Amino acid sequence: IPNQQRNNAVTTLDIMNRYMDGVMNGVGGNTGAWTAQHLGGLVTQMKKFKLLPKDYEITPKEVDRMAMELTSYFSGVAMSARPALAFRNMWQRFLPGYKVGFGTVLDAQRLALTQEGRLLVQNSGVIPQEVIWAADEVGSMIKSFGGAENVLGEAKMAIQKLQNAGLWLYRKADHGNRAVSYLSGKLSIDRNAHYLRDGSELGRKQFMISTGLATDTLTVQNRVLQHLTNVAPGQWDEAVRKAGNEYGMRIAEDSQYIYNKQNAPMWMQNVPGRLAGQFGMWPTAFAEYMMRGSGGVLKPMIDLPHAFLTGGKFSEKDTVALYFMARHAAFTGALVGLGAATGVDTTTWNRTNPLGFEGGPYYQFARDIITILGHTETDFDRNIARAAVRRFVTENFNPFGGFTRDIYEASQEPDPAIALLMALGMNVDSSRERELKARKEQKR
Repeated sequence: IPNQQRNNAVTTLDIMNRYMDGVMNGVGGNTGAWTAQHLGGLVTQMKKFKLLPKDYEITPKEVDRMAMELTSYFSGVAMSARPALAFRNMWQRFLPGYKVGFGTVLDAQRLALTQEGRLLVQNSGVIPQEVIWAADEVGSMIKSFGGAENVLGEAKMAIQKLQNAGLWLYRKADHGNRAVSYLSGKLSIDRNAHYLRDGSELGRKQFMISTGLATDTLTVQNRVLQHLTNVAPGQWDEAVRKAGNEYGMRIAEDSQYIYNKQNAPMWMQNVPGRLAGQFGMWPTAFAEYMMRGSGGVLKPMIDLPHAFLTGGKFSEKDTVALYFMARHAAFTGALVGLGAATGVDTTTWNRTNPLGFEGGPYYQFARDIITILGHTETDFDRNIARAAVRRFVTENFNPFGGFTRDIYEASQEPDPAIALLMALGMNVDSSRERELKARKEQKR
């Protein structure tokens, strides 16, 4: 049996290696063609059973579209109809506060609720104009589904519309985050641009520190400062408006990790890369935001102690990095306090370990299959992998897999308060888990 398991594992690895060869070639655009060639036989069989139209052809462009739809589908599985994720995501609007200060963020939040603020956000384009209403999606689904010639196509559209309806609250939170982040950057420029009017070096330094712009790249700094340099008489207000819009968009992109295909890492830009790494953008982008905002890692560790010991002056970048990390620590402490007060696990809110990235559902499924078939892993590892494979089948092929799991776990909880939090999708310990932890503490 071990030999058979080893052979199966080697075969699986061989298939994965050949596919990853396609991934590497796909950086140049060949992945879609490679995948289309291998899916041709499957498409032929599906046409026979009328699951696809007779004129359907699998092309590289079609493979790319399918990959985008699958990543969207699995995002819906994980997030649709789960209010807790919208609540958790809402706190991400405070990330710009690490740079511009939390007072500015709170003022931006108040401005976002006014007609003036909504107009500024709308004109900026930071929020997509298409607004998806849950009732419209469900109504459209009911009208279109029925008497379908393309069974898979109509079923797919129905699932997408249902998932979109369930993602309405999450999108509202995400759009609110973008609005507040954009307005935070704009307000920061509005309030600090006066430092540049006299053209002094001291004023420029104060501007770079107060706005948090000092830790950005020179390209970003120049894009903002070009609007405020050599301003013609009578054009100052317009120059400030342009600089504010520039910085607001930049902060929104940096702190809210607004995704588009071009901004993704190269290995995520091809078909299998998106399928394997669809949930890797947040930890990757968060790590970059923290790295840039804190001035890097090694340099502040060297510069700051040296400045303290020698009585030297901090650079603009080091000063902003100190503010950035201090604000991050304060906000992290506030979230930990919130978790302690409510019993909700907030340890991963607005912070994460980028090295803990585990890939998308397909990547994890392949990894777990190899673990089950392999001969070097322990029985404990195999049991964990089997449970993960069962979840892949029971949850990932359910358009509302995350929501279904929340409801099931809540139904097993005797405490009504905890059950409600679990049904909403909050990460809380069940009564049984709390009892086990209490017993362990008593034994100590």
